Amino acid sequence: MALLSNILLAFIVLAGAGAYAYFEYDKAQKQKVNVAKQMEDKKKMMQDILKAIIAEVVDYRRLYAKHDSNFTNVTGFLADLSSDSFIAVNESNKVRTVL
Repeated sequence: MALLSNILLAFIVLAGAGAYAYFEYDKAQKQKVNVAKQMEDKKKMMQDILKAIIAEVVDYRRLYAKHDSNFTNVTGFLADLSSDSFIAVNESNKVRTVL
């Protein structure tokens, strides 16, 4: 009788441990699926952000190229400047002042 009760007790403990292991495994699989879904959502969101950043960079480069074409005008303007253009001489005092 004692042997039968020990075997029954061992069977109940093993069944409980097996059920616990199964439910923990099932819970881990659900978490795995949930994390995979979250990662896919994050991946999609990051792709959208990256596309927006690339679009901004392209717009910036186009605008920069447009304004950079004015570089020749600026260098011509700077070449035409002379220091005499910015200095005024007062004839009465013979003092030069920078405008």
